[in-house]
Amino acid sequence: MDYTEELCPVCNREFEPDDDIVVCPDCGTPHHRECYMIEKTCANAAKHGTGFKWNRKEYIPGPEDAVFTVCPVCRFPNDSSEESCVRCGARIHTGRTAVLSNENVQPQQNDQGQDPAFGDELAFLGLNPNEDMGGSTLGEVSTFVVTSKFYYIPIFKRMKDRGKKISFNFSCLVFPSLYFANRRMWFWAVFVGLMGLVLSMPSMALNFAANFSDFSEMESYVNAVNRHKHFIQELESVFSIADWALRIFYCLFGNWFYFRYVKHSIKKLRAKSADGKADPAALTEAGGVRPANMLIIIGIMFGAGLIAVYAMAMLLTRL
Repeated sequence: MDYTEELCPVCNREFEPDDDIVVCPDCGTPHHRECYMIEKTCANAAKHGTGFKWNRKEYIPGPEDAVFTVCPVCRFPNDSSEESCVRCGARIHTGRTAVLSNENVQPQQNDQGQDPAFGDELAFLGLNPNEDMGGSTLGEVSTFVVTSKFYYIPIFKRMKDRGKKISFNFSCLVFPSLYFANRRMWFWAVFVGLMGLVLSMPSMALNFAANFSDFSEMESYVNAVNRHKHFIQELESVFSIADWALRIFYCLFGNWFYFRYVKHSIKKLRAKSADGKADPAALTEAGGVRPANMLIIIGIMFGAGLIAVYAMAMLLTRL
């Protein structure tokens, strides 16, 4: 075991990496060998028989140990190398907050999922966990979001304070249905998926006709597509524009939809509680992300796609 920087109970000097150290077999107290030989006994011998066991000293951090600096204006935890707050731009003069590094200190969480070693500044980005977020507290919102809460908390607060609904969500631009499914927003996941499926039908018809033109079983369908090919191509162009317009809409308003979903979900959990407060464990269980939902929505859209292709084939052959 490494006893570096621990104190010898006899000479009260810190142990160095090359020191010859002996440890009491009864209580585990370390001594310099020469100190132990002088005393001929453990410095804590009087405590033997009482169940005493030596423990490492509690680490008390100093300013030199600070790994981030708390802004004195908005309480945002900036990197210690920053001279100005990255959130509000205020000059950082004071407010260093150190992180405990004692290897015996194990992370603990309070009832709002906060790690006390980091304090409110890091757990809630310097914001008040009891602040009302429109029927729920900021602490409840943070506990419900779980993953990427440092991204969502500032966005949700701006939406609440300023009534702002627009923000940028790249996932909603590229994979909107998968994003909503992963965040357990099933209404939006299915709605977005079906809208995307409808808008992709002209493209699917053209691709299907091109790839299956050599199959006699598909001859009537291929001929129907070719008869209306010009119209389908024009429709494809219009639907492609509409699809991108919707993707941009999801991208700009996806976070707002998620904020509403979070507040509504917390409200339901509060209603189920006897004391009107949402249980942190229930918040975590109901919130966060669920990657398996993305596989489910892919399966749903695949099945819906097969039905759409069949329905489209029947429609075109009758035109």
